This record gives sequence, structure tokens and C-alpha cells, in this order.
Amino acid sequence: MPFPFPASVLLLTALASTGCSFFPRDEASLPVSAAATEASETVPAVVTAEIADATEDPKPTAVKVVTGLGNPLKREERPPLASIEKLLPPEGDEILQQIQSLDQRVPAGFCEVKRPAEQFQMDMDAAIELSKRFLVEYPDSDPVSWVRSVLVRMEVARLPCYRDSLLALGMSAQEMAQKYREHVCGILAFTESNADGCLKGSICRSASLLASLCLQEQLEEYEELRSTAEILLAEYPEHEARPNVHVAVAQSFIREKRYEEAVKYLEKVIQLHSKDLECVLYNDRLFDALHGAGDLEGMEELLRHVHAEYPSRILQIEEGHHLRQQYEQWLCVSSFWIGHVRLALGDPKGAREAIQQHIAEGDMRAQKAEAEGRKPGQDICYTTLEFRSKDLLDFLDNYHGKIPKIDMDFGELWATEEKLTLRESKGKVVALVFRPPKNRTAEALLQWVQSLVTAQKGLLVGATIGYATKEADPVEDELLLQKMRDDLQRLRVSLPGGFDPDRKDQRFFREVHAVVGTPSIVLINKKGEVSWFLNDPRQTDLAIAQRVIERLLKE
Repeated sequence: MPFPFPASVLLLTALASTGCSFFPRDEASLPVSAAATEASETVPAVVTAEIADATEDPKPTAVKVVTGLGNPLKREERPPLASIEKLLPPEGDEILQQIQSLDQRVPAGFCEVKRPAEQFQMDMDAAIELSKRFLVEYPDSDPVSWVRSVLVRMEVARLPCYRDSLLALGMSAQEMAQKYREHVCGILAFTESNADGCLKGSICRSASLLASLCLQEQLEEYEELRSTAEILLAEYPEHEARPNVHVAVAQSFIREKRYEEAVKYLEKVIQLHSKDLECVLYNDRLFDALHGAGDLEGMEELLRHVHAEYPSRILQIEEGHHLRQQYEQWLCVSSFWIGHVRLALGDPKGAREAIQQHIAEGDMRAQKAEAEGRKPGQDICYTTLEFRSKDLLDFLDNYHGKIPKIDMDFGELWATEEKLTLRESKGKVVALVFRPPKNRTAEALLQWVQSLVTAQKGLLVGATIGYATKEADPVEDELLLQKMRDDLQRLRVSLPGGFDPDRKDQRFFREVHAVVGTPSIVLINKKGEVSWFLNDPRQTDLAIAQRVIERLLKE
């Protein structure tokens, strides 16, 4: 997964892309007629992405809108009302026309839609109410399957709004999660029943299968999701949502940490559909899978492919298209990632060349923006350059290959009986985990280092290091030390643990390029030289960290 932590994208298909908090609320409300026109012309579907702080994750998936599973009901596929009027009394036909109007006003995608979220929610609520009424009053009429499909789409689309409504009730997190799950399960049961009752190849069935896939993702039922995707792609091989179904399947493997299977699946998809515009999304998930698998060579091959091919691809995509933005963002960060991979492979020279290239590319973008009278945006390209590439270059120039001048002489600030110093660890690889006690984001990393230290039997040693900010006080210091002891005991970690005695400047942290306030890992080679670091590491980064440790053990 991408450094420093996975961009953990939350796949909500177009069926569920209408989250109440998603739409801009500060833009002028459009007239209903204009909004309906805008909605009907919106083609691409969307996914809401989990937005990480841009300074922490230079991965292009940290964007507000990418792509979703598409509208299961194309406008031209909806049943012409003229063909069904004779099947219904006038009042039934009037309800059906209202449902169709509401269905058209809730778009399949929300890229650059300016209509306020409240209006979409009102339309969805009205469509749900009318659809339920129609199914009760006209259960045997021909349009029933289509109405059920509309109901499915609206119920799934308003799930984020339902979640918001639970938040407003003041429930506990556990109660809310249970209530939400029960609600989703109820919709899924209805959706699966509807799919079973629809003819193969019908609009009704494709809509229900897509909705089922979305709901299964919500429930983390990944095996079921893949089964649904297989059925959907077999029955609708040219469905407009096919590319995004592939993405959903790949993401399901990644979430289960089945990275090699995700790689295998995506490589087959890319081989068969290399001309898909959504290839940028396939490559995005492929990068995640390769990262999780620790396949540094595969990551570099993919990144060089991005650097070579994306410029021509970008020219073929219209300005303003949300996928063009994805191509552009991947292109502008690819040099950084090549540098990151080269360092992990033990090639600091190659890493420096890639990072210097990335900085030069960034300077050229800034000059171009200035010439065009634009200010450089605070986007992922800018933050990767300023907070990742320049930091990595600083590490290469001032820390890599150097023996720290300060050792781990923590004195009374060791929390454990066992202690560790760098001078006594020459000939061994040293893994230092920097984290405040009870910081949860690096717990898996600390436990993993413990397991490696145990397995290597003296060839690898490690320690966990915190920092103190208060003035020296025997009582306060003992509380701090006990906090670390309790934390290590809870995690079943027996590594040495202590605190940087420099309470003001945390000089040992800074001596080895560790970050104060954010978990990080620093590796020291057998010569006692600083060799590698990773800020804010997560469990999905462990495979790459293991590759680096294995390399250092062989040196």
C-alpha cells in the first residue's frame, strides 16, 4: 500500500453516492428544471473517497470524486410510459410518471453537480414513498419490476443520509453500527429477492445486482460481493459499470489483505481491457496490491509505465474530466514513488535521481502556473513535493549512511529493565519504533517488530521510543514510565522501551530523522548507519519494511 499509509478508499457505488455531506452547500440552488437537466446529462458515476490529510498521503486516490459503479438504469432503457398506460388506471399512471420524474432528477453521478444535497434527499425520499405506494396498490402490473429497481436505487443512494440521521439521535457507536447494519441487511434482502425475480438481461436484474454488490461492500461480505460481480459480468459483459465492478472486486481482495490475488486479478483485467479509460483506477488498485504484497520491483515497473504512458493518455481525455485529474495526479507523483522504491531496494543514488527529477518537475509546474497567472494549488502534487520529496531528499543528503552522534542513553527514562544502545548493537540490524504510549496507529507495527526480533534470535534488535514534554518531575515521570509499561504489557511486547531525555528538542528523534508527534520507524544497519525510515506506518506497510530488513540482514 502507498506510503505512509493506505488511502483506504471507501467504495460507495453510484447507487450510494448521494451522501448528505458530499455536495457543496454554499452554491446557489438551481431551478428544478435546470437541476433536472443537469442531472440527466451527468454521465460518470462517482465514489466518495476517504479524504486523508494531503500532507500525510501523497497517493492520488485522496481526492473527493473518482468513479463509481454507474447508473444501472440508462435513461433510454427506462420503459416508455406510452407502452404501459393501458396497464394502469389514471391514478396509477400519475404515480408512475412522478416516480420517473424523480428518478431522472437523481443522477447516476455527481461530478460537479451544484444542486444542494437537501434537494436530492427530498427527491429520494419522495421516490421511495411513491415507489412503496405503487408496489402496494398495483402489485401485479407490468411496471412493478422497474419500480422495484427504482426503489432499490433510491434506498441505497440515501444510505449516507440514513447514517447521518442515526448520528443525530445520539446513539452509542455500537448501537448505531448495529442499527445501520440491520437497515442495510433489510435492503439487501429486498434487493436479492428483486434480482431473483427479474429476467436475465433485464434492466431490473442489472440494477438489483449492482445494488447487491454495493450493499455487500457495506457489510464487508467480500466473498458474496465477488460472486455477485461474477454473475453481473457474465450476464452483462458490456455493462457501463463493468470497469467499476472490476475495481470493486480488486478492492475486496485488498481489504482482506489478499494482495497477491488482487494483483493477479488486476493484471488479467488490464490485459483484457487496457484501453478502458478507467485503466487509471485499475493501476491505482494494482499499486495498492503490489505495495501490500511488498513487491517493490512490480511497483517500480508500474510507476515507470505511468511515467511513460500517461502523458499521451491525458491528451485523449477532455479537460475537466474527473479521470483526467487522476491521470494527471499519478503522473505528477510517480517520480516521488520511484525514489521511495529505489531507497527501499537499497539504491540511494537512484532514489536521489528520482527525487531530484520530481522536484524539477514540480518547479516546472509552478513556473507554468505563474506564467499563466495561476497560484500553485494546495493539491496532492504540491503536498507530495513539499512534504515528501523534499523530506526524502533531506534524509538522503543528511542522514542516510551516517552514524548517529547521539546514542540511546536514556538513563532514568527507560521504562523497561532491558535497555538498548546503538554502540552495543553493532553487527546487528536495529529497528526503532517511535510512538507515544497508547498510540494505536502503530500498534501492529510494534507487535510485528517484536515477532521479527524473536524470530531472528539476536540478528535483529529493536526498541520503542517515546518523548516527554513536561519538565522533569519524579512523580510525573513515573506515571509516564508506567504508562509505557502497561502499554507494552497489553500488546505483549517485550522490547526495550524508553523516552528521549531531551524534553525540549527531542534530539535523539531528530538525530535519526524520526518525527515527533507521528509514529515512525527507523532502521539502522549492522555498521550502525541510518538506512531507512517510514513515517506514520500502518499494517499494510509491513511487507515493504520486511523487504528492507531482510536486505539489511544480508548485508
